[in-house]
Amino acid sequence: MASTGYQHIMPEQAGLEVVPHDYGMQVAPQDYLIPVTTEQEYKAAQHDLPIPVAGGQEYKGAPFIPTPANEGHSPVRRNLKTIIIVAVVSVLVIIGVVVGAVVGTQKSRSSLSPSPTTTGSSDQGDSSEGGGDPGVSEAQMTGSPTSVAAGLAPTAISWGYPHLEIFALTNNDTYSVYRKYRNITAESDTDFVPTGNTEMELVGGGIDTNTTPSIAINWYIPDGGQNRTELYINGKTFAYRKSHTTNETWDQPEPNVWDNYPRTQFVSAPTAVQYDPSYQALKVFYLGSGDAGLTTFYFQVHNGEPWSDEIKITSPDLQPMAPAVVAWNGDDTRLDIFAVSRANSHLLHSSYVSETAEWTDYEDLHGFVTTPPTAVSRTPGILDVFARGADAGLWHLSYDDGSEKWTNWTRISGDTKIKGQPHAISISSDSFDVLAWGNDNNILHKRYNSTAKSWTPDSGFTVLKSDPIRGPPSAVSDGRNLHVFAYTMNNELIWKTFDPLDVAGSDADASTLANVPFV
Repeated sequence: MASTGYQHIMPEQAGLEVVPHDYGMQVAPQDYLIPVTTEQEYKAAQHDLPIPVAGGQEYKGAPFIPTPANEGHSPVRRNLKTIIIVAVVSVLVIIGVVVGAVVGTQKSRSSLSPSPTTTGSSDQGDSSEGGGDPGVSEAQMTGSPTSVAAGLAPTAISWGYPHLEIFALTNNDTYSVYRKYRNITAESDTDFVPTGNTEMELVGGGIDTNTTPSIAINWYIPDGGQNRTELYINGKTFAYRKSHTTNETWDQPEPNVWDNYPRTQFVSAPTAVQYDPSYQALKVFYLGSGDAGLTTFYFQVHNGEPWSDEIKITSPDLQPMAPAVVAWNGDDTRLDIFAVSRANSHLLHSSYVSETAEWTDYEDLHGFVTTPPTAVSRTPGILDVFARGADAGLWHLSYDDGSEKWTNWTRISGDTKIKGQPHAISISSDSFDVLAWGNDNNILHKRYNSTAKSWTPDSGFTVLKSDPIRGPPSAVSDGRNLHVFAYTMNNELIWKTFDPLDVAGSDADASTLANVPFV
């Protein structure tokens, strides 16, 4: 595979030309169309009126057209013939429907991976008890699809306590990314740089946050090297990165000097695979133009080699939403990617297995997804996927490699509606936490325990913070605590910490880390 090294660039001016795309635009179902050929027929079809036909006779349904062969027939005989024809056509239609249903069922059963509307028997299939409606039909996930606001969100990473880095993405398209961090020599939980609760460090990068409302970060330990933070952005349709090691100094310290990938244009935010940090590989994914519309591309590096050229994963036309990618075992033995179809807003899934070194064809997991999906693997062989449905509910789908089955889509938000992309994090092999941005702008939280096969709370969410926030929350674990971050309506970066064993936490202990320089 041909490889391309980095080019160090400094843009002459902030930003590059943006390829316009509507972020998060939903595909509404098409109206049923009645084929007509004249204005009179159109009006008749709209109001269920008789259709005027040649010869001055009017009929509903199939029009009778007088011809020399039938003009001499009596009305009774013509009516009798019409009744016979209608009866025969009706019988044929019924037979066609029955045969179609049988064939469709057999075709569904013979697919490589069972449809999520098929009842599964994994422990995650039972996980929805008390937290949703098991076995709900796909139709209940649909509604009146609305355009979902992007919602800027902070992103955080930790190499393990005390290290903690929080990146704030702002709507400043000249200098978009800022940072607050606690380094490995921090002497207390609040020993952040820059000091105080107002300042942040400028990282830089010009991003069009209307189309790419998030960044990606990764923790990597090169062979025999130091801990390293990798930061990826879509710098107005082109992919960029920069990194730093334990000295906290960026390899390209100037705000708008970044390493860039080959000049392939992208239209989504990036997604990085979260490997075991000692695994000698990195992969970062974007959406770009393919043969059938938008498709997925990624760059990779292995064992200290240069970064590859872009690699394409063939797919149907995708919505311009960042894909979700999961590494089951913390390495390349199994990868799973989730994206959203542009045609019908269904969730699509493909997987990579190291034995074949190939990606499978995308399979259709149905649903009606209105935000980028979020996926986690709490233990090898188990996948949990979350998304906002067209009904504004939080929906959950899971896969168990033991049974090789997907569960049904299940609404786990009760009557509560959410805005923006949900966030999920797994801190143990038997649990995971889900965070959401509520319609009332609260920080919402829910936890699943696979041992008890139960959600906490049973229905709806725990409110982690009732002060209004302006975008989705995110979370990270430093090995001791779970840290939650969000932006307030006053453009403050807030931080809430609670013990992983304390499911509910408290509403009073969120603190302000910094003022975020929104425009």
